[in-house]
Amino acid sequence: SMEAELAKAAALVAGADALIIMAGAGMSVDSGLPDYRGTNSWTAAFPALAEEGCTYESLAATACLETRPTLFWGWYKHRIRIYKETKPHVGYDILKAWCATKSAGYYIYTSNEDAHFLAAGFAEDRIVECHGSLHRLQCSRSTQHGVWVASAAIGKIQYDAATFEADPATLPLCRAHRCGAVARPNVMLFGDRLWHSKRFEQQYAAYTTWLDRCRAAGTRVVVLEIGAGTRLPAVRVRADEAAKTAHQDGWRYPLVRINPTELCGAGIRIALPARDALEQLNAHVMMAAPAPPPINVAQAQTPISADGSTAALPDGPAATAEASQAGEPVGPQPVVASTGMLVDVDEVPAVLDGSVVELVTEKSTTDPIGPAHPTDCASALASATES
Repeated sequence: SMEAELAKAAALVAGADALIIMAGAGMSVDSGLPDYRGTNSWTAAFPALAEEGCTYESLAATACLETRPTLFWGWYKHRIRIYKETKPHVGYDILKAWCATKSAGYYIYTSNEDAHFLAAGFAEDRIVECHGSLHRLQCSRSTQHGVWVASAAIGKIQYDAATFEADPATLPLCRAHRCGAVARPNVMLFGDRLWHSKRFEQQYAAYTTWLDRCRAAGTRVVVLEIGAGTRLPAVRVRADEAAKTAHQDGWRYPLVRINPTELCGAGIRIALPARDALEQLNAHVMMAAPAPPPINVAQAQTPISADGSTAALPDGPAATAEASQAGEPVGPQPVVASTGMLVDVDEVPAVLDGSVVELVTEKSTTDPIGPAHPTDCASALASATES
């Protein structure tokens, strides 16, 4: 029964030393954001664009950027504004409260581009954004010019709210001297061959290093997959991978899968929307862990900081650096500037005082699991794994 599944999941969450939160679009929808990939919700959110024949896949694409840059940027500016104006739902606070009680910390792996985990107070160096970030820019012609913070340039974009056409004079440009190309968001687009993925690679390397340390230490990790489907299976594939990461004694990490419709695969299955599931789970968790209890959602207002001032978050990039000095094979090492942004150790600027940090400069060739359109669980996971 549903109650039995909730009780089992709550017991796992309450007894965990660490949490891995794998979040897809279903986590965002419950905040009131549209599901851009659903036909009905797309038409409701953008009736003029739907009437013109535009779809999410046709606008979030390199072809649109190349042929209609004003429409591309007008639509993206509108999305960024909506994301900023929408408050993350209470489920984020519930997750943040749980994470604050975990001695070995947590990690977020998400395909969402709304930055709501950051807005809810999660530490930036504990988030992996597998499709990139709308808050970073890159050149649309080359990966040689790096990635930079987008806020100032995006703030200048002016667009018509009825047609979503942007004023050409306000489009962001590449920061490279004499380049002159239009800039683009540092996110994976449909048909993309120029996504600068180095920032994602740094995030992913830090996450896998932390996961390896949890495995070696016998840490009790629970994987929470929330609102991740199979149409774009990046998050679901990574959730299955994390759950299969076993201790030396063969124990498998438990997987709790929260999704109102797509519940194929292993794990405890909770057929509810994200917010409803988390609220009901939280009630069970508070009963399952009386000593010490999870922080009440109403008390979870202080952001969980990367430096551990609110909750101790071991095994992050700093701990990874210690392991490296001790001679352990820990892989690529990101560091965290005072701004909280991940940067290459070879590219840390002389002054880290809150000014713009140059994140990356070299081209990356890694191709993470990206846009795909399988129609069922089996084909989705198979095609993603084969890629």
